[in-house]
Amino acid sequence: PPAPPAPPAAPPPPNAPLPPVPPPGQTLPPPPPPLVGLKPPAPPSAPAKPSTRLGGLKGSLATHDRSIALDKQEKSSTGFTGLQNLGATCYLNSLLQALFFLPEIRRRVYRFQYDQTLHGAEERSYLFQLQALFANLQMSDQAALSTKSLTNSFGWTSSDTFEQQDVQEFFHVLLNTIEEDEKLDPNLSSRDDVWINLSDVFQGEVASFVQCVEIGYESRSNAKFVDISLNFNGNSNIFDALRQYHETVELSGENRLKCEDGVLRDGKKGSFFYHLPQVLLLHLQRFVWDWETDSRVKLCDKMEFPARISPEQVETILKAGRPDDDVLTTELSEYFLHAVLVHIGGAQGGHYLSYIRVDERWYEFNDADIKEVAEEVVLNTCGCDESVGAVKRMKAGTAYMLVYSREAAKGLRDVKVPEMMKERIDLANRKLREARLADEEKKNVVFCTLRGKVRDLDIDRKVQLSKKMTVRSMSATIAQDILSD
Repeated sequence: PPAPPAPPAAPPPPNAPLPPVPPPGQTLPPPPPPLVGLKPPAPPSAPAKPSTRLGGLKGSLATHDRSIALDKQEKSSTGFTGLQNLGATCYLNSLLQALFFLPEIRRRVYRFQYDQTLHGAEERSYLFQLQALFANLQMSDQAALSTKSLTNSFGWTSSDTFEQQDVQEFFHVLLNTIEEDEKLDPNLSSRDDVWINLSDVFQGEVASFVQCVEIGYESRSNAKFVDISLNFNGNSNIFDALRQYHETVELSGENRLKCEDGVLRDGKKGSFFYHLPQVLLLHLQRFVWDWETDSRVKLCDKMEFPARISPEQVETILKAGRPDDDVLTTELSEYFLHAVLVHIGGAQGGHYLSYIRVDERWYEFNDADIKEVAEEVVLNTCGCDESVGAVKRMKAGTAYMLVYSREAAKGLRDVKVPEMMKERIDLANRKLREARLADEEKKNVVFCTLRGKVRDLDIDRKVQLSKKMTVRSMSATIAQDILSD
């Protein structure tokens, strides 16, 4: 079946320019390639509710390689667990880490209760695998986890993991898949323990209006969004871009409104944020089409952003484009910069990583590698100065998605892991400790050759010892080995 429609996004501002017209003699560029289609998996042996998946199922899930190597390395000094890159899954890793450290998202994911009759086998349930991955990120002693079980539940093959996707588009596909599955059965969608309902955490509302100035008539409609795409257009910071997003357009002259009586009258149209979400996602539109080179290019221009949006700044955002007679009803609470998803490279490809704030400290999550960084490093990903050359721009990491939250992340213990998951991870951690201990013992093993004569007995043999032995214990081991004959 064709891919379901994407989740609601903010409508374009009233003054948004029309799609560009190509120069004479040129044709429009081909549309971007579609995302991997969402297809249901092959029916499991046990009866299960049909569910869409984040990717075309190109082969039987039973043929997928499910072997996941145990990472025996010690965890990062930060205490956090990384994610292994399966080929080109840096975009997935960056998004998953940013979502994991949002306390409300983790609560909802942990609230999910797996039911085989509703969700199919464990390996086919992406909600179960997402919950398992989050629980392991919180409790596992491994340095880095594999996302193979999760991508397998999407219906992806190994080749799919080597195909990089746009992180913002993938975020929409993920939310859309969950939302579509919840709508398949209205009786189930009302049960909080069956589905996790992530969309409303990111969902805001924008109001658009058209008003006749002469007679005062106004038409208004509201639409929901999960993120806001900001154009550069000379804007140096997100507040300028948000203000431009809601600039009111005067309708006069040839653009006058045609009323129901057929009379053309002066008017105006615009939009404003009616309601802001709990988690505000700002997408910086860095990838555009260049008509001169007839190619897709990346903008590395500066778009500055703050570490905190104050209640006064929130009020300014809500009042932008809003008619004077419209009263604010949204709570004016501040936003904290929770995460910055960064893209390094050009328009044809590159690498994603994320900066996430936890307990008032900033950390860089670069697949399996995690380290603490200064806040200045994060804010400097706003873009490059005009004086910076093309090569340095390509290598510079620039902010692509900004995640602002009203609730600050407080670490790994602020949300309780489901008991079933906790038992599984405790068992896995014990096996990991045993495996590490066995590896350590192997590294310490040495074999010594003993030659000589003891009580008229000729000795010529090898004895297994350990580098950690004291002289006393080593002597005792050698004596016991000899006397055993």
